[in-house]
This record gives sequence, structure tokens and C-alpha cells, in this order.
Amino acid sequence: DYLLFANPDLGVKVGDLPILRAEIDRTGGIVAPRVDFPDGTPQSAARGEPFFLAKLAHRGLAPKAALDRYLWPVGPYDSGPVVWCAGGATSLSREVFDRIGGWPEEYFLYMEDVELGVRAGRLGIPVSVTAALRWVHEWRGDSRQGFNRGRVLHLRSAVRFYTRYPKYLGLPR
Repeated sequence: DYLLFANPDLGVKVGDLPILRAEIDRTGGIVAPRVDFPDGTPQSAARGEPFFLAKLAHRGLAPKAALDRYLWPVGPYDSGPVVWCAGGATSLSREVFDRIGGWPEEYFLYMEDVELGVRAGRLGIPVSVTAALRWVHEWRGDSRQGFNRGRVLHLRSAVRFYTRYPKYLGLPR
């Protein structure tokens, strides 16, 4: 009845699952726990609108000012609405998953989580992050390690996403 998509390097606390289920029931949408790096530093695994400029800034290819609302739409210790959650820490009910249409299969490894959140928003399904849970995520960041297969897959998926959602090619509001 409930789904949790978790990266293998996400420290899922089994005892927290009833809390996560209650958050899913309360919001009726997609919920992500807060995630931290192993040193306790907060990660921004729940994001704002995926404007292309923000994605470039996140890769160090555009002014950092474009990152503010993208990386931290809700403060690092707060709960609240976001546009999308990193796929490696995403939970929702089976009913909502089916209503959204499941994972978009035309992507591989990157951007499917972004589209899942965008599609949920278009259907009026809330996407949120909860500070009621904090899990540790090692976050290897394979696509950030030089020019490699991960980066190529990310680029291919980004082209698909921005072709489908050209509104995100514009400037953030």
C-alpha cells in the first residue's frame, strides 16, 4: 500500500516507517524525509522548481544566485512543500503512485524524480519534505565525477525533460 524508493546508500531507519506512513496519509502525496551527509550536514534532497539555470548553477556553470530557491525551497531543518524530491528518498502511497502514472520509463537514472514531482504538482498532488525524519545519505555523486557515463545519462535525461517541459528553460520567477 506504501512505497519507499531508497538509494542503497540511504540509511533508512525501519522504526521511522510508521512516521513516514503517517506523513503520507496526512499529506496525501509524495513525502521525503530530511537527509543529511554522514557528517550531519543537511543535504538538499527536496528541491524547488527545476529551472535550467538553477540546474546549471548546481553544476557550477551559472551564477550561484540561481540556486537559492532551487536547493532550499524549505529550510534545511523545516518541513514543507517542495516541487520534487530526490528519487533515492521518495515515498508515497501505491494509489498516488498509480494516479501519477508511475516512474517515467523513458529516463534512466536521472530526471525521472523531477518529472514525477512535476506531474504530481500538475495533478494537484502535494510534494513535501518532513523534518519529522532525518536519515543519512552517503551521496556518492557519480554524475559529478568528471565526464563519465553518469554525466552522459544525466545530460540525455535533461534534454528529454526540458523538451517536454520547456517552461523550465525560462528564468526563475
